[in-house]
Amino acid sequence: MAGEPIPYQLRNDFAVTGIVFLCFFLAVYALKNGKKYLYQHIKSFFRHKERAGLFDDTSNFNIRYTLSLGSISCISAGLFVYDFFSKTDPFLFQIVSHYAILFIYIFCVLLTVTGKALLYQFINWIFFDKEKNKAWISAYFDLLSGISLVLFPLSLLVVYFNLDFHFSKTFVLTAVIYLKILLFYKSIRN
Repeated sequence: MAGEPIPYQLRNDFAVTGIVFLCFFLAVYALKNGKKYLYQHIKSFFRHKERAGLFDDTSNFNIRYTLSLGSISCISAGLFVYDFFSKTDPFLFQIVSHYAILFIYIFCVLLTVTGKALLYQFINWIFFDKEKNKAWISAYFDLLSGISLVLFPLSLLVVYFNLDFHFSKTFVLTAVIYLKILLFYKSIRN
């Protein structure tokens, strides 16, 4: 007699667990080694200077911590998109491999963030000087890094504790709206 198949769950998937561990190690690396860097960037986000000081710690753009936290944001967003489509369109998951869909969603989010940064660079290159362009790109990646500290714990709750779909969707949309408001604030300050 054939048994009833167990429904697909994110916490039982090896690839999702591996991705969550990768995000965890990236977060630990960024928070352990880049505490001073992150503190300076958070502090300088709300402070406006016409030009960077010679001895200012935030004038340098350290790519290691920004990339590690930014990749956590992209991976968490890819997991949320994966979870959203697994709940709303289960037929797609019967046809295509779960791993392929997960990596396609993460790649699409990474591609979107990269394309947006390149578009910001191009538009700012046309309309603004080099200092303002650098300040805007730094603010964009600082906010992308900051939202990773919100999205990663939420992605852990979604994956391992089956957080309610509507609650997680509302929370992610609220975080994205706050991100857009802070970007708007920074654009006015610049």
